[in-house]
Amino acid sequence: MFKKFFIVSTALFILLSGFGRKNGPEKIKALYRARQKHWVDSVCNQLSGDERIGQLFMVAAWSDAKRSGNRKWRNSSPVTTSAG
Repeated sequence: MFKKFFIVSTALFILLSGFGRKNGPEKIKALYRARQKHWVDSVCNQLSGDERIGQLFMVAAWSDAKRSGNRKWRNSSPVTTSAG
């Protein structure tokens, strides 16, 4: 009898101890974001001015030959190199 009571009360305690902690996941997410921000700040503080500017650009690159056939897009670019 005591063994059944112990098992039921332990299971009930485990189940109910998780309820009511609505802030649990948010606190974990906030801690994770804080660690990410710390890492990003530490890396950015080590970059030179040119490297920081380089972080503002995104290059379009494809890993397969089918997508790299987008030469029409490259040829229709509004940017011109002539002084015309």
